Amino acid sequence: MDLNYIKNEVIPQRKKEIAEGLNAATRQPIYVVFDLTYSFMGGHDDEGWMSGGQLNHKGKDAETGYLDTALDSEDREFLDTDEGMKSPDKVTKLYYDRVVAFFLTRQGAEDYLKCQAHNLSDAYIYTFYSGYGNREMDAILCGG
Repeated sequence: MDLNYIKNEVIPQRKKEIAEGLNAATRQPIYVVFDLTYSFMGGHDDEGWMSGGQLNHKGKDAETGYLDTALDSEDREFLDTDEGMKSPDKVTKLYYDRVVAFFLTRQGAEDYLKCQAHNLSDAYIYTFYSGYGNREMDAILCGG
């Protein structure tokens, strides 16, 4: 770990961002890059998922639809109707956050999004608080 880089580059950038109000009013912010992704769940009561709240910070709801299990998995398409399918399987498409990376500055997170856009599908930055009484983060970010 290059402590001089953190001390001379990262910490001043953090202080500037916080002074400018870019920390989302969060003390000791940690900027996490998420990528919204999904998976399918079948063989269940989808009403529980539909009313149970979101599994992601974007608030994207689950969707009920069908996959044709007669096709190879890479050829299956998620559709809202089973019309024309040989072997339809009713499934729920659940959207969830995938943690990609975290940063001490918002600028670092934004730079990462620009650089890695080709590897991400629906990425975004979410700001977290590093925790009350977190002595390690206080020592790194506040100098003690």
